Amino acid sequence: MRYRIAPLLLFLTCLLCISAYAYDFALPCGSGQTIYYKITSNSEPYTVEIVAQNEEAPYYATFPSGQMVIPPAVRYEKRTYTITSIGANAFYKCIRLNKVTLPNTITEIKEEAFNSCTALSHINIPTSVTKIGQSAFADCASLSKITLPPSVNEVGEWAFDGCSKINKPVFNEHCFAYMPPTFSGKYVVLEGITHISGGAFSHCIGLTEIVLPTSLRAIGERAFFFCSNLKNVTLPNAVTQIGKSVFAGCTALTQPIYNATIFAYMPPTRTGTYTIAEGIKQIAGWAFYSCANLTEVILPSSLTHIAEGAFYECENLKAITIPKSVTYIGEDAFAGCDNLKNITCLAITPPNASLSFDDVHIPLFVPANSLANYKLQEPWKQFEVKALNK
Repeated sequence: MRYRIAPLLLFLTCLLCISAYAYDFALPCGSGQTIYYKITSNSEPYTVEIVAQNEEAPYYATFPSGQMVIPPAVRYEKRTYTITSIGANAFYKCIRLNKVTLPNTITEIKEEAFNSCTALSHINIPTSVTKIGQSAFADCASLSKITLPPSVNEVGEWAFDGCSKINKPVFNEHCFAYMPPTFSGKYVVLEGITHISGGAFSHCIGLTEIVLPTSLRAIGERAFFFCSNLKNVTLPNAVTQIGKSVFAGCTALTQPIYNATIFAYMPPTRTGTYTIAEGIKQIAGWAFYSCANLTEVILPSSLTHIAEGAFYECENLKAITIPKSVTYIGEDAFAGCDNLKNITCLAITPPNASLSFDDVHIPLFVPANSLANYKLQEPWKQFEVKALNK
């Protein structure tokens, strides 16, 4: 038995090594640092992604520092691999890395790739890059300039949040990625821009008015988070995608914000009854957050989607009728609605809903021919399900 212990320990050690490391091989680059690679394609064309040494923090035994020049390709085991992406957390908290030169083979910089590289003052975004991930350059406090090439068509939320030395807006012809929080006054987003990244205007407390282009299609979550002096916003009808809490903390807004199909924001000071216009198909996440003095909201027959937290803490909302067109109700959509006493859901097929309500021990009125379906499906079956009177 004792002779079997050593092989077993060796096997377990190998398993630990496999789980500890994120890379397939490592090689020194021309500027002297060791770079770690994960193979993303083992057939032609051979490709790799740059990753951190370890899968979890701390991501390196010895963190890269100084000026790094990343090659376009590397040779390993008689194959040439093209470097196509910078992986998630690849250089996270490499606080002594001050300059990085990326090759024109990189197509994606993934989430938090350079997050908290506080000494990083220079980095190029090659014209090959099409996507930049969430918080990719967040808290790069020494980064004073970034140029977004036309090839980039997607920038994740908070990509440049905390880059306190950047003093000009970061955008290209497609994406608006970042506005320095020091900006004040009115700002006109250029025509042609289709996407405003999540957190792009976050904490721009001096922003008083924003003019959005007719070309705009999507706005990321918390895009105007705590723009507390923003007074005027018109949402273009072309916008069909909107994140949660886009206007949260915009305390100077006094009017609802919506377009032909999306209801985006209701000021928390609203009281009494409110009727959402016909044609609206979706209510954005946290749109009615903390509208504590709303007693009734009339939903349109066109509505299909109620996003997460849509009516969170509307604590004086007493009843709600969900139109038959609704197919989805997000998590916490009606959480904190402490005085909600009954719900009417006109949908023949029970909408997809998960943890949407706090209190499920209240009456739920549904079409008589759907009664059995509601009594079988979560979370609806937990209510006091009753048939609507004909």
